[in-house]
This record gives sequence, C-alpha cells and structure tokens, in this order.
Amino acid sequence: AGSTFSVALNLAAGQVRQVSGGNAALKEEEADTFTVGVVVSPSAIEGLTFSLDYFDIKIDDAIASFGGGANNVLNTCYDPNNPAGGIGSDFCNVIERRADGTIRAVYVTAQNVAEQTLKGFDLIGSYNMDLFGGDMNIRYLGTITEENAFVAFAGDTPIKCAGKFGLDCGEPVPEYSHRMTANWSRDNWTAQLVWRFIGEVKDDDDATTYFVEKIDSENYFDLQGSYTINDNYSVSFGIDNVLDTDPPILGDNQEQANTWPATYDVFGRTFFVRGSANF
Repeated sequence: AGSTFSVALNLAAGQVRQVSGGNAALKEEEADTFTVGVVVSPSAIEGLTFSLDYFDIKIDDAIASFGGGANNVLNTCYDPNNPAGGIGSDFCNVIERRADGTIRAVYVTAQNVAEQTLKGFDLIGSYNMDLFGGDMNIRYLGTITEENAFVAFAGDTPIKCAGKFGLDCGEPVPEYSHRMTANWSRDNWTAQLVWRFIGEVKDDDDATTYFVEKIDSENYFDLQGSYTINDNYSVSFGIDNVLDTDPPILGDNQEQANTWPATYDVFGRTFFVRGSANF
C-alpha cells in the first residue's frame, strides 16, 4: 500500500517491463463452427455460377497473452470497481516486484484465456463467356462481416472490430470488402484486371479523438498481361495500383508509415516485368 501513487507504480519513464512468450501448459483451442450455403447455376444464363455462404465461428480457450497485455493487467489489478482485480487475484499475482515495491516485470505469457467470434457471409460468383475470339472469365468474392469480436479473458469487455481499426482491433476489418478478377485469354496471350475494394472503417477508441477517426473506402486496380512463348518460357508485364491511389495518412492510431501497410498500398503505381522458365 505504501507504493501507491509513488514512483514505484507511476514510473518516471511511463514504461513497465512485460514478459511474454510460450507456455508449456497450453492446451488445444476449441471451436464451434456453423456454416451453411447454397450454390446456384441458372440454366437461363449459361456460364454463370454463384454461391452464398453463412459462417458463424466461435473459438473458446483461444491462446492469447494473459490479461490482454501488461497495461490491462495493471489497470485491472488496481481497479477497485473490477471484481477480477484486487490483492490475491490472478491479475495482481502476475506482477513481480522488487524488495522496495517497484515492479520488476508483468508476466503475460500465453494462456488459454481468450474467446473469439466471427460471423458473416461470403458471396462468390463466376461467369464464363466468349469475347473477341477468346475466353473471358469473371470471378467475384465478397465478404460481409457481421461480427468480429475478441474477449481477452473471462469477464472482460468484448472488443468489437467489425467495421473498425485501431490500437485495440489492429488491422482494419471492413464490414464489406471484395476482390473481382476479369481474365481474358486467347492463344498464347492472357490479360487480367483485378479490382480490390476495401470498405470504410472507424477508429475503435471512443475515448480518444484522433486526427483521423474514419478511413473511407478504397479501390485498387491491378493490370497484368502475359505471353506464353512455348511450353517452357513465358513473360509477364503489368501495373499494380493503376490509379496510383494513396494510402490513408493517419496519426497515433496507425501501425507503420502513418497507415496500415498490410491493408493499404504504400508504394503507389508500380510497373513490373517478369519472365519464367520451366525445365
């Protein structure tokens, strides 16, 4: 108690060492999965096939860092209104102290303590036809995410990430996204156009107002052509991000390069030539 409100807890650097990693006592995760779908090939439109699938996945005993990380462990341990905290609780017991009461480390090794839920729809379509003396194939894959929730430990407030991004959810999880591919081939020539759509997302931290609170939807188009010289050699050329779409520029609610580079293109329009040989 004598350490409360002292530098033993309110450290000068504002940082506490966190020990994370594996755990020999881990057991397998368990999931309840429900899926149902329908496939339609209408006889009135030759070459058209589409399917609609619903998925509902819940993972219990999911492997995650105990307590949702050192920051949450400390907050829970010292929150008088949280029944999960307090002296003798699991949250306070993973805090290792030195003789003077200062914190040596917070142990948040992996445990089977989390729960994850994912619900939504996948819509898949395919259409084949003859065009300009060649074969044209159009494919579409769209995903509607109804729920994407993560509970770090039993009794914790769920982190709801459908349509969100940020420090809690991480990478943007749009409620709708799709990938559409148009592929045309004739003799030794092949051309392909890819359309990637990423729906809008909002920041997941309601308590903080950031420079950018919402990322608008983005469209990316990639174009590629290839020529098969013979059975062994081929050459491809193309342009990624044809429209040179810039990534959204954020502030503190970013991952790297002031954006989320795993979701948004940070390189801009890119040209490439590629050759391949089979032996």
